[in-house]
Parts: sequence; C-alpha cells; structure tokens
Amino acid sequence: MTCARVGAIVLAALAIQVALAAESDLTASQRLLLAAGTNVNTPALDGITPLMAAAYSGEAAIVEELLARGADAAAADRLGKTAMVYAAGQGHAAVVRALLSHGTDVNAVYRNELTALMWAAGFGRDEALRALLEAGARTDLRDNRGKTAAQIAREAGYATMAELLARPR
Repeated sequence: MTCARVGAIVLAALAIQVALAAESDLTASQRLLLAAGTNVNTPALDGITPLMAAAYSGEAAIVEELLARGADAAAADRLGKTAMVYAAGQGHAAVVRALLSHGTDVNAVYRNELTALMWAAGFGRDEALRALLEAGARTDLRDNRGKTAAQIAREAGYATMAELLARPR
C-alpha cells in the first residue's frame, strides 16, 4: 500500500469523523489526525472533502479549524457542490458566516448557475438566507432556468421568504 493510499484512508476517516461529530468542538481523534499533518484538501472517493462534510453537518468549529489549516473552500465534489452549497442548503448560518469570513464569494455561481442564496431559498433555510443577505448576496441573479432566489422560494412553498427576497435592496 502506497503512502498516498494510506493518506487517503486516513483522510476518509477524518471526513467520517467530521460528518458524524455530535459536538461543537474537535474530538481527540480529529485533533490527532490534524496534528499528524493530514492533508485537509484530499477528497474521499466521491470528491467530498472534510470541509464539505463539516459544512453539511453544521460543525462551525471544525469548519473554522479546517479553514485555518488551509482547507480550500472553493473545492467542489463530483456533483459540483462546495462547502458553501452544503452549508446554505442545510441552513447552517454559522458555517455560512465562517466561510464568508474566510473569503468565500457571497455571489459565487455554482453548478446550474445556482448561488448559495438560491440553495438556501429552495430549502427554506431562513437563518442561512439572512446571513447571505446581510453579507450582500444579490437577489437579482438567475439560475440556468432563468429563476431568481425569490422565484425558487415561492415555487418551493416558502412565500414569506419569497417576499423577503423580492423586496428592493
């Protein structure tokens, strides 16, 4: 077994630990893996990095730690999703703010020309949506179907959110 394969296995273990973490701080095993110099940007087989797993799970402290250790917030998995897409879609406002504070573009366009604001709107994630709006997310951008975040929210049944998004800025 090569060193690269062993490293990938260790990283996969870190990603699983991050995804299953139930506390808001790093576990001893996560700290040990990071202290051992695990490459925080090595993805698992599906392209999911530890940062994406932590963002999906809403583990803001782990997201901060991974970003401090050089995690690439712009990395995308095999479906074109980034840590921001996972955080916004799951409604993890603290993670959204952490990613934004580390330079993630609030108006970045992802697969199908969707923005993080559109992901939050489509899943009714009010706190994440508000965090994105506070950071200057544009409400006039359109996805590849020509829909704005307000239209996406309305079609998904989030009328109050759609009204918020339709207000002039």
